[in-house]
Amino acid sequence: MQVKCLAFSLLLVMLTSVNGERAVCTEDYTPCTCDSSTGRWVVICDQVPIEQVKVLFDRTSPQDLASFKLTTAIGETNGIPENLLGNSRTSAITINCLEASYELQIDTDAFISSANFTKTVSINGCYFIQQRNFTFLSGFGDMTSLNIYNSRNFTSFLGIPSQSSLYYISIVNSRGFETLLDSEAVALPGLRILYLYDNDLNDLAVSKILNALALSSLQSLEELRLYNNRLTKIPAMISSFSKISQLMMENNKIDLISTRSLAFYGEVSYLHLGNNNIRYIEPSAFGAHRFGLVYLHQNSLTHFESYVFQVMLEGMVQAGYGSVSLFQNPIECDCHLAWLIYYKRNLLPFVDGGQCSNSTLLTDLNADALRDCPAFTCPENIDGNFPNPLSCTSYYTCSSQDAVLVECPGGLVFNPAYQLCDWPYNVPTCNF
Repeated sequence: MQVKCLAFSLLLVMLTSVNGERAVCTEDYTPCTCDSSTGRWVVICDQVPIEQVKVLFDRTSPQDLASFKLTTAIGETNGIPENLLGNSRTSAITINCLEASYELQIDTDAFISSANFTKTVSINGCYFIQQRNFTFLSGFGDMTSLNIYNSRNFTSFLGIPSQSSLYYISIVNSRGFETLLDSEAVALPGLRILYLYDNDLNDLAVSKILNALALSSLQSLEELRLYNNRLTKIPAMISSFSKISQLMMENNKIDLISTRSLAFYGEVSYLHLGNNNIRYIEPSAFGAHRFGLVYLHQNSLTHFESYVFQVMLEGMVQAGYGSVSLFQNPIECDCHLAWLIYYKRNLLPFVDGGQCSNSTLLTDLNADALRDCPAFTCPENIDGNFPNPLSCTSYYTCSSQDAVLVECPGGLVFNPAYQLCDWPYNVPTCNF
């Protein structure tokens, strides 16, 4: 018995490792290669003609693969045919287009054997001019993630499976979204993470992609990355995402944040708007809910107004966490800062890196020098209702820069998101 056990152990070692080298799969996938060093098979077809890939899977026995990786051969002209993997299934599919001129064409039933088995699909470096949709994925009932890199010329996202299991989509360093059809929306009720960075996207392209991929995800999306694009404004849909907690839009060309464009329904833990060209933020742009880390560095802000930032800072005081990063903004240090420097100096520790246009740090300003300044001044050329920096149970009504203080009716507080008196539970940051 001991001899048999020893022989079996030696055989197992030979199958799994020889001098630290990769174990050999029991199927012959030549001219592709197979790696089973992780305990599951990964078939890699690196620059193998697609016709030969089809032949080898037709002659091998069905297997459940950990991953199938295809890199198209130089000069490849064939598309990916029906039932490419025969009766084998794979948990992950990766398609790399070696030549930018290769026009990707995937048969609707190319991976039909993996329909309820594949979790992850990745496509890299492909030209989608002929591949006008994603119907080859439509039967993938257990798919969790889709990754597209370095690709171009998209027409439609139709075919991406409308499954609650699909929670992650990443489209990075790709081009040609202007050709997307306006009406081609995909239902993605479980989408929680959407990456759209490094794509050189303009406002129209972002609007089309969000309408195509996220219109049905208003109640599920938690993280959105739009940095390193060409946005000039906050996309209109952004504030409708009720569960968004991380939003990254740095390194764009945004110059204005308009009223309520970033007024979310819940707490946002991370908001990055650094290195844009933001010159002005309109009143109540951030609404009345809490923020954690807010990055506004390397912009062109000259004012830090109470009706924009006080509610945000009060929420950080409540939570004992958060900051507004203001590095490299030429703030004018005059009476408009009295609300922060003199009246509400307890908020100043939550302003990170703020400095005047003459390089004086906000923390070094003499509060007494602003004691004769009013706590509130109406903004130029904007009429309406604005929060009182000294009490959230009242507000100022401005008309032609004349301010009138108005008390909210008993039990109500001022909601800056809607610029009216509201129930306190709708203004969780009210503690002043």
